[in-house]
Amino acid sequence: MHKTLRLKYIFAALLTICTAIYLIFYIPIPFIKFGWAQYKPSDTHFHIRHRVADYIIITDALAAKGKSHVINLLGEPSQTSYFSDWDLVYHLGTERGIFSIDSEWLVVNFDANNNVSEVKILRD
Repeated sequence: MHKTLRLKYIFAALLTICTAIYLIFYIPIPFIKFGWAQYKPSDTHFHIRHRVADYIIITDALAAKGKSHVINLLGEPSQTSYFSDWDLVYHLGTERGIFSIDSEWLVVNFDANNNVSEVKILRD
């Protein structure tokens, strides 16, 4: 019985640690202009842009917004030769995961009326 109780405490501690890591580093968060603007290309996969981009995707926050509104909100797009078939491309940082080889990007396309038609997170 004593060994079972110890295993329950170990399991509870591991679950608490995993939950804390998720909440601190991975849970999507609403757009914060200051955090988004603090981006540096050397940022790791713990950067706030990943989490904000997840929130944008989950909530469809840019749906039907105009191009000028998106640029005003997110700033000028990143200069890159990647994803030339997308209208706006924003570098988020190193891809998330154990082996971070590539980068993650928030990409946006507009319709004929210059309103957002599609938003995705892609890897190069």
